[in-house]
Amino acid sequence: MDVGPDYNMLPEQVERAITAKTKALLPVHLNGRLCNMDRVMAIAERHGLLVIEDAAQALGATLKGRKAGSFGAAGCFSFD
Repeated sequence: MDVGPDYNMLPEQVERAITAKTKALLPVHLNGRLCNMDRVMAIAERHGLLVIEDAAQALGATLKGRKAGSFGAAGCFSFD
């Protein structure tokens, strides 16, 4: 998959990358900007996949009033 101008994954490429072996989607939020989680969550639901967010570089960032790491089944944070 490729990334857009904000360096987050392009949701329009997600479904093409899904195979029979895919179990989860792992959006990585970068530079304080969240991925398009509405689209990511819709794709995950359509395909029965878990969403695990890597929110290490978006600590405290919000999208539509929700914090990074709170959309999927789990959110991962680190400090390096």
